[in-house]
Amino acid sequence: MIAYICRYMGLDRERCVREFWQLFRFCIVGGLSFALYAGLYALFSRVFFVGVNRTILNFCANVLAAIPNFLAHQKFTYKAKESAGLGFNSDIAHLQKYSMVLLSGMALNSAGFWIGHERLYIDDKIVVIVMALLVPIYTYIMHRQFTFRSGVRHQTVDKFY
Repeated sequence: MIAYICRYMGLDRERCVREFWQLFRFCIVGGLSFALYAGLYALFSRVFFVGVNRTILNFCANVLAAIPNFLAHQKFTYKAKESAGLGFNSDIAHLQKYSMVLLSGMALNSAGFWIGHERLYIDDKIVVIVMALLVPIYTYIMHRQFTFRSGVRHQTVDKFY
């Protein structure tokens, strides 16, 4: 089946295997990040901050889970290397791009959570799971094509001034 999909997409066998393992690593990191995020959200909403708006708690849990998520994706999923000899600046460039994708993904997640829980009155646990299945599709594509794209020279924001 994978061979058929690769032929359909026009990928050679070697690239297809590379893409498969990168997606596999993304799922592992994503699963661990989701566990951290869901655990934080459960602690916040059910133990520590029971009366606080759950959309705010959802956002806070996302922010805290994002830090180890970035490090794991940079070093494990995408195996980002120094770009064009930039060294430390390459890490800064990855972090800047990751932050843009992170913020847009969090906006999608928060908007979906707000619509699902606050407007449609769907149980928050169900909305968390649904959004955890939808947002990673967006983030995988964006990180793959934008944040950790190999062979592209990264520029830091200060170089644009």
